[in-house]
Amino acid sequence: TDHPFDGNNYSEQNSNDKQANINIQNNSNNVKKYKNRNNLNTYYCNQCTRSYPYKCQLKVHLLTHEGKTFSCDKCPKSFTYKDSLAAHLRTHEGIRYPCDECSKLFTDKRLFNAHLRTHKGSSYLCDKCPKSFTTKSGLTTHQLNHEGISYLCDKCSKTFTNKQNLSVHRLTHEGRYPCDKCPKSYSAKGSLRNHVREYHEKQTHLLPHERAVLICPTCSKSFLRKDCLRQHLHTHTGIRFPCDKCPKSFARKEDLKRHGLTQHEGKGFKCPECTKSFPRPNKLKRHLLTHA
Repeated sequence: TDHPFDGNNYSEQNSNDKQANINIQNNSNNVKKYKNRNNLNTYYCNQCTRSYPYKCQLKVHLLTHEGKTFSCDKCPKSFTYKDSLAAHLRTHEGIRYPCDECSKLFTDKRLFNAHLRTHKGSSYLCDKCPKSFTTKSGLTTHQLNHEGISYLCDKCSKTFTNKQNLSVHRLTHEGRYPCDKCPKSYSAKGSLRNHVREYHEKQTHLLPHERAVLICPTCSKSFLRKDCLRQHLHTHTGIRFPCDKCPKSFARKEDLKRHGLTQHEGKGFKCPECTKSFPRPNKLKRHLLTHA
């Protein structure tokens, strides 16, 4: 998470390739330029093991090394945040959290606890109806429905099972649009939608390691965003979208559409060495290394 190019990074060369490279020292102390056996440039960071095919990518990566104050005493890595260092240290200490239900291992206790909930399911049962809840507070709130306790709105006579819901509802009479996930309210619907998307769904105000983890109930994969989990869930439905021009099929309509554009309509980024094409230039660059 400390490297902004994690999704597009090029894997480091193996030790034999490194020995075969010809070192060409660049003007910057932190940038080393190599030519490999195939005469292709590779730029290595001398503060970690990462490498890039373009100097501009390496320069952006070097910014991640600036201002780091939390260093690991067991390896050369350093981190911007103390929590990131703590999580990293567990990989050296061999601390593992084993799941007794499926034998999976976790190094992060928060991820481990989130995973455990996928096995527990709903453990708080209502004694007055068949409903069940994953938290005690959820059950307590629900049971108010059976006790006949209600809070009346003096503006429109609507009733609510708790004071908080009534307070949120009253904002609608004041020309405000309340968020149902936190105490904030907005004067425009669009502002409320932006708040929910950025603050509660994408959680852009939090650091990556602080964001809520969404667990797939079928395979226990974890996601930071609801839309990513939603897309992933389609892969478990068994529904496939076949291509009408070749034998391939896909779990998502979006993937089928992208396949059609790049492979059959020639609208992707074509490889000059073979017949393949790619939806994004970075994927083409990565593929070109296979021809090197």
